[in-house]
Order: sequence, then structure tokens, then C-alpha cells
Amino acid sequence: MGCISFWDAFNENMNAIGLDAPQNLFDSYERAITTLASMVAATQLNPGASALVVFGTEGAATALVGLAAVGASYYTGAVTGSIMIATYKTGLCAMQSRVLTPNDIQAFLHQHQIYDSGLIASEILANPRLAMVA
Repeated sequence: MGCISFWDAFNENMNAIGLDAPQNLFDSYERAITTLASMVAATQLNPGASALVVFGTEGAATALVGLAAVGASYYTGAVTGSIMIATYKTGLCAMQSRVLTPNDIQAFLHQHQIYDSGLIASEILANPRLAMVA
């Protein structure tokens, strides 16, 4: 799986469930969380309203015109799920670059003159979680 940006993963998931999302409100994890917090607050004030009524005041009315029939709570739930999926997909990419290969481990052990590296390397191969960089 190739690396994907937060916005691309988020938008892909929203499109998969048939909903639009304005990029200017969800283009990064931080902005998406801030937008979600505003959405949750607005939804709590008026839970039966449509998404257009509740979120139109957030400055995204033109992007949300198609959401008049979608409940605000439903849309907020969809955004929450899409943030989770996008975070998972971008997190996988970040972790792929943090996993050490057996050759990396051997080179590190040799460079730092750690002997019995064969035993250490075999332990790491048996337990791959040891090779993940925090």
C-alpha cells in the first residue's frame, strides 16, 4: 500500500459513503479535529437539524448544499469515522518507515561493537515488534 495524505484518505472514505466534505475544513488531521469539535458542539445544540442548517453557519454552506436531507448527527458520525480511517491509513505509512530490517539491526550492532549480535538478531527476528522505532 502506498502512502496517502490525510485529506486524500479522508475524502476517499467520505466519497465511498456518498458524502461530500469541503477540503478547507478537513485537509489535515488538526483541522479535521477542530472542525469535528465544532460539529459536535453544534449537533448537541440542535440534534434534529439537517447538516446544511447546522454546518452552514460554519462557513461551508456552498460545499454542503447537497446535505440538506442528511441529519447533522449522521454527518458528524461519518466525519468521525472518516477521520479514524484516514488516521489509520496515514499511520500505517508512517510506521512502515520506522520498521528496521534485519540488515539495519546487524549494521547497528556491528557499528556499536555489540558482540553476540547473532543471538540478538535472532531474538529480534523472532519478535519483530522489537524492531519498531518509537
